[in-house]
Amino acid sequence: TTFLAYAERARLEIAAVEAAGEAIVERGEDGRVSLPRIVLRPRVTVKGEEGREAALKWIHKAEETCLIARAMRATVELEPMVLVAAELAPIAVG
Repeated sequence: TTFLAYAERARLEIAAVEAAGEAIVERGEDGRVSLPRIVLRPRVTVKGEEGREAALKWIHKAEETCLIARAMRATVELEPMVLVAAELAPIAVG
């Protein structure tokens, strides 16, 4: 993906990348079906807290420069989530 290319070039340490999306389908007055809006929900897990801000920066940059998103008539909305792997690790008790 565009994001992964940016992340690799920036040497951003990524633990995981997931993506979900939702397309809003409408039928116009002329009976034709269209996708006026698409919501993308990338979920990136970085290996350390220092990567959180950079990941958000590159997610937004990837959306701005994505050829597919730029070619579509639909409005593309981005709802990114960046997690830190260390915060997800189980904590040993006892």
